[in-house]
Amino acid sequence: MNAPRSEPGCPHRELAVGWALRGLEPAEESLFAAHLPDCAECRRTVQETEEVGAALAVTVPDAAPPDTLEQRILAVADGVDDSDAGADRGEVRSLHRHAPPRAARRSTGQVLTAAAVVALIAVAGALGVRVVQLDGERDRAARQLTGMSQLVDRMAEPDARPVALAATGGRPMAMLVAEQERLTLMPMGLQPNSSDQIYVLWGLGAGTPVALDSFDVPADSRIVHTVGSVPRAEAFTGFAISLEPGRTPPAAPSDVLATGEVDS
Repeated sequence: MNAPRSEPGCPHRELAVGWALRGLEPAEESLFAAHLPDCAECRRTVQETEEVGAALAVTVPDAAPPDTLEQRILAVADGVDDSDAGADRGEVRSLHRHAPPRAARRSTGQVLTAAAVVALIAVAGALGVRVVQLDGERDRAARQLTGMSQLVDRMAEPDARPVALAATGGRPMAMLVAEQERLTLMPMGLQPNSSDQIYVLWGLGAGTPVALDSFDVPADSRIVHTVGSVPRAEAFTGFAISLEPGRTPPAAPSDVLATGEVDS
């Protein structure tokens, strides 16, 4: 009997799936952020997972409670029949010979119906809120997956140079892909900036840091930012991100949040 063969492949494939689904712990995310640029198999796994996730994201059905639901429930609670008055309902026979007085039956029925109305309206309202939440989550997930897919595609380009930008303690803050005349940046750990602040991407080399572009980080921080028409981007040996007051890049960075070197 032939012995079972172990499956070849990168031992970080499970982390690749977690990365694509944004489900890694901070320590795992730091490890994988440094590993991803050098592993074609993990980049392929990330891309495949994103494609599956995007397909699942758009399958959430758009549904909302009918506008007439609350009116119909209240009509039943008030004893109002909103169906056709002339409809033939047939003969209705009582199942009990000695039914309680009508007033007593109505009092008990009103209590039960009122409780049912409250429960049904609460369920309908919760359903409507949850549908709105699912729509927002689906759209946000789709944007994130699209951005991550773009970044992985950029990494596959022949002249691509992936750069992991990290804080002083090693926490990943952004992933950048440098090409000959284009930079692609995905924020990861950057906090959303206020309207009187701006993030600035800097090119580092032998001389003074060069402000390459400025950008905002929305609440959904994993949105890809592309910097086009960057002359001699390959000349930079590293990159940095700073958060600056105002809306105009300064002559030099002040509050540097993340840096990363280009692998030679």
